[in-house]
Amino acid sequence: MMSFLDSKPGVPLLESDDLVRHYTVSRGLGRGDAVVKALDGVSFTLETAKTLAVVGESGCGKSTLGRQLTLIEKPSAGALKINGAPVGKLSDADAKLFRRTVQMIFQNPYGSLNPRKKVGQILAEPVLLNMDHLGRKERTERVQETMAKVGLRPEFIGRYPHMFSGGQRQRIAIARALILEPKIIVADEPVSALDVSVQAQVLNLMMDLQDEMNVAYVFISHDLSVVRHIADDVMVMYLGRVAEKGPTEELFKRPLHPYTRALLASAPRIDPAQRIKSEPLTGELPSPINPPSGCTFHKRCPFATEQCAQIRPELRPFDGRSVACHRVEEIS
Repeated sequence: MMSFLDSKPGVPLLESDDLVRHYTVSRGLGRGDAVVKALDGVSFTLETAKTLAVVGESGCGKSTLGRQLTLIEKPSAGALKINGAPVGKLSDADAKLFRRTVQMIFQNPYGSLNPRKKVGQILAEPVLLNMDHLGRKERTERVQETMAKVGLRPEFIGRYPHMFSGGQRQRIAIARALILEPKIIVADEPVSALDVSVQAQVLNLMMDLQDEMNVAYVFISHDLSVVRHIADDVMVMYLGRVAEKGPTEELFKRPLHPYTRALLASAPRIDPAQRIKSEPLTGELPSPINPPSGCTFHKRCPFATEQCAQIRPELRPFDGRSVACHRVEEIS
């Protein structure tokens, strides 16, 4: 059995090495198939009790990355490790251990909860499937304890999902993810469907639970204000690849990649002094079926040269961060 739960000194909790996910799609009658490069080589590490935010435009591969990390889908290539143990073909026992280590919170709390089951059944199911050594009494106690952690009252255990507000449903989804006491939670736009006031409550709850349970988050979001509030590090993705990665405050104060600049400049700010200056981008996000040669951002980049159009930049360290840009020294 693999030791996903056993941390090792100097070894990251989660490590993604050149993760790839390609899809084969039909282009229509007589046109053959095409390959969509949803993820095209994504590498990063995540430490215990830290939050890595993944941001970028729609279609950049954020949610696809989340599905690979939770093994909802299997990567086309690349390696995924937890506490140094490679995640590949898993036996039934290892699959149970993996589910206890990595859990997911989905964007739509109502769509991710079974409307035919009561809250108590929804929360007890993962325990029954993955911790079958526990008896009925122990399972019920674990359900009640987890509900209390996320601020749900004991009498809610016998209610159905449609009887709750959006914020309460997301608390149920968080409880379901936490009930196995995972080390990693992948949160895919967990507050985007909620009102702003409820968003703050759920975010603060997630941060409190992180401190209490030492859980690490991969936080997928398009809301940069939310990202700045919760994340320790930010990874900016563009068309299936990492454009820039670094500590949150440094990245927000001084974005290095032209795409990161444009992304932060698009976020509204009340104080003019805090606004990010960026050259306007032209064009739209290219199709992942036929991405541009070289740097996939070069057709929209105001600093692009012939080198950018021909040679794909690799992610490299610069000024305490990692940046995939040929001209970062000149334009930063």
